[in-house]
Amino acid sequence: MKVKIRPVGILKRHIGGKDSCSMDIPAGASVREALNAVKIPPDEVMAVSVNEEREDKDFSLSEGDEILLIPFIGGG
Repeated sequence: MKVKIRPVGILKRHIGGKDSCSMDIPAGASVREALNAVKIPPDEVMAVSVNEEREDKDFSLSEGDEILLIPFIGGG
């Protein structure tokens, strides 16, 4: 099944600096599994939104889902 991943900020570096990427994943895969498939370390992701709804990394995805990934923000 196809899903769209939209990383924000520093997470874009994992997909070549692009705003989004579409990918095929197995039916019923979780957000965490999708992250691993595109080599985005789950521990770099603070928040996940699927179709504009807050979800956790173990949420099971469906065909056509759009996943927004928010990184941890540091400063000092």
